[in-house]
Amino acid sequence: MNSILTPHALSTRLKRHQLTTQSGDVVWYEMGVGKPLVLLHGGFGNHLHWEKNIEFFGKNYRVLVPDMPGFGESDKAPEHTIESLLVPLMESLHQLIKPEDEIDVVCFSFGGLVGSQLAIDRGNVRHLAILGAVGHHVERRPRGELINWKDAFAKQDMTALYDCMRHNLLMHMIYQESVVDANAVDIQTRACTTCRFKSREISWSGGLFEKLEKIQASASTQIILIWGEFDVTGDPKILEEITLMRLPTVRTRVCFGAGHWIQYEKADEINQLLAEWLTIPPIKK
Repeated sequence: MNSILTPHALSTRLKRHQLTTQSGDVVWYEMGVGKPLVLLHGGFGNHLHWEKNIEFFGKNYRVLVPDMPGFGESDKAPEHTIESLLVPLMESLHQLIKPEDEIDVVCFSFGGLVGSQLAIDRGNVRHLAILGAVGHHVERRPRGELINWKDAFAKQDMTALYDCMRHNLLMHMIYQESVVDANAVDIQTRACTTCRFKSREISWSGGLFEKLEKIQASASTQIILIWGEFDVTGDPKILEEITLMRLPTVRTRVCFGAGHWIQYEKADEINQLLAEWLTIPPIKK
């Protein structure tokens, strides 16, 4: 496992912005030119949740990836609410692009709740994709108990910390054991040990479909929800049925043989799927 005190190799290849807002600094990473594509990470995450996707999309888009407030290198959000997080996130985003600029937004897990609210509050979102969407109240499917890594981290027992992170990745994030490599563990370690925002209760409290219904009713945004076949946060079959019933214009896909962190576990498949989907015109109202 690489030292979490040194930048990840990908981070060194990206342009870094440390942007000051009224609620503290927010760090964004950037690659490429073209239409703005915003990637929002999940809970206990950072920009490296997109480690296998940023460079792919950077060939055709201006990719903008934050460490959201309370995560990674960014300062804390004032409160543990989406609203409190979103204010500095949007304030910093609008230092990179104009508020009236149209954007595409791709989100992961908890980031889907943030991205949905961003689409409601900001508007001008052409496409909204949510991978491993949470906030749906569908019963979870845990593979096993997670291990508390904080004692190992406090003692700087790197072997024990590695083992904890690897175990937790298999229990919650990745289905195929062969994919849980040293890089995945390194990303998980960096993300977890710098997380200060309490996202879990928000993710469990629901609200996803209500947010998407608001977007669907008032905007021309194309929306897609994608889950891994073995996502522990909910059964994709049930989630697809609910989506079809409540959100008939929203597309869904299941990524077979994958868990929750599908854009890492099945990067090539997800990159290609999203690249094609992002070319679909907005819905005509």
